[in-house]
Amino acid sequence: MARLLFRDSQGREGAVELSQTEIVYVGRGLECAIRTDDGLVSRRHSQIRMEGGRFVVEDLGSSNGVYLNNARVQKQALGHADMIQCGSLMIRFIDESQVTVPPGYDGSSPPGFGGDRASLPYGGPPAMPVSVSVVDLGMPGEGDAADVAVDAQHADGEIQALRADLEKATAAYEREVADGKRVRAEVRALRDCIDDLNRQVMALSQTKDEGWNKLNEQLAEIEHLRKVINAQEVELQETQHAKWAAESARNVAQDALVKAEVSRHRATGETSWAPDAAPDAGRDEDPTHADLDDGDSKLEP
Repeated sequence: MARLLFRDSQGREGAVELSQTEIVYVGRGLECAIRTDDGLVSRRHSQIRMEGGRFVVEDLGSSNGVYLNNARVQKQALGHADMIQCGSLMIRFIDESQVTVPPGYDGSSPPGFGGDRASLPYGGPPAMPVSVSVVDLGMPGEGDAADVAVDAQHADGEIQALRADLEKATAAYEREVADGKRVRAEVRALRDCIDDLNRQVMALSQTKDEGWNKLNEQLAEIEHLRKVINAQEVELQETQHAKWAAESARNVAQDALVKAEVSRHRATGETSWAPDAAPDAGRDEDPTHADLDDGDSKLEP
């Protein structure tokens, strides 16, 4: 069985079992199985997966790279006890199928989490390095004390540089957090503004609909009044035509009566005759009878 033992700069340790079908991501993202808050580590820094029957580590385009046994790699197969470094995060690859367990070891304590570290077959979880490039100080002997002092000074300088980088990364992280809070506040304000605008649009739309409904009602009432007026005009015209027809019929009757009287008087031989005033009442309204009255006023015996 293969696994990964890891430790970050804050001393947090953990272990992840490896599967032949699953991919283990390393980075600052929440989806990463091995996660750290180190600003030198990308959100998806690297991945470890099975390929061609062996587990491989692959750089996913990180800014600070992936180191395997102190050498920067893009993609490399892993062997038992290999050390992977991503920023300040140290990961040791353990393949128990390649480990010979010493006699007396019962596996009662997890690797690197208690027990005798020296007695473990693979040395437990990785120790934190003093720098990105691990300095091998070795064991001082006769005549090399000066070299050890130089190496120690060099290591101190690298530690100071790493601390400065860590402070810069922390400051950048804090700025990102502050910017994220500001952006979230702006987004909330914009959402509130959008909700307010939506409410105003809905109110205007309702007012517009009410206005259109009222206008349609008024137009319908106007159309109804127009129809009533048209009907009354038609009725008035019919009444006027009936009046004209009645007047015409009356005039015709009066003319017939006058002619009958004239004929009767001619037949009786009367020398003078004047029509009754009653039959001619109202004839002045119709000027078409003026000639008939003038002609009939001079009758011959």
